[in-house]
Amino acid sequence: NCKGLKSVTIGNSVTWIGDYAFYDCDGLTSVTIPNSVTSIGDYAFYDCDGLTSVTIPNSVTSIGSSAFSGCSGLTSVTIPNSVTSIGSSAFSGCKGLTAVTIGNSVTSIGEYAFDSDNLATVVSLIENPFKINSNVFSQNTLMNATLCVPTGTKDKYKATEGWKNFVFIEEGYDTDIRTIQIDATCKSSQYTLDGKKCVEGKKGLMLVRYSDGTVKKVIVK
Repeated sequence: NCKGLKSVTIGNSVTWIGDYAFYDCDGLTSVTIPNSVTSIGDYAFYDCDGLTSVTIPNSVTSIGSSAFSGCSGLTSVTIPNSVTSIGSSAFSGCKGLTAVTIGNSVTSIGEYAFDSDNLATVVSLIENPFKINSNVFSQNTLMNATLCVPTGTKDKYKATEGWKNFVFIEEGYDTDIRTIQIDATCKSSQYTLDGKKCVEGKKGLMLVRYSDGTVKKVIVK
């Protein structure tokens, strides 16, 4: 409830962000989480609606229940490949969230984890999808968002409880985030994670469609 707190840098000796640590700090706009942190506790950043971005480092293995619930300022979230569990309601009520990427090591996703109505793109890098509850994603997301899955796994997702409820499922995505230098002579189209085409020269994390029809998630330098 530190209403005036605007930014936080957590030291690199910290290994755990405890339950309710920054609960309702709605003035918080940025937070730096070091690579030493392995878990983010329940309600850790609950209702921090001023938070516009957060980078979850590759050291984190678990994200607690309601950890980022109500963070309406977040527009995109990438769950790194180190994370194995995402707690219930972890990102519920994040009204500004349009794109989410789920790392390939996740084995557990709690109820209402991504219950947000404005998701346009869900990228799952999980190669062997497991059963999830039908309420992990909102009905609006299931009916309207595109679920992007690794090449050769579409049929698995269509046969798995929870995931099969997505109306739109596309495959052709790598299971890792690649860092590449885009060749200026290569005919390709670049898109943001929510599917919006980018102007030429834009850099950062995005989807790139190549002239051969393949699509990869890359960091464009």
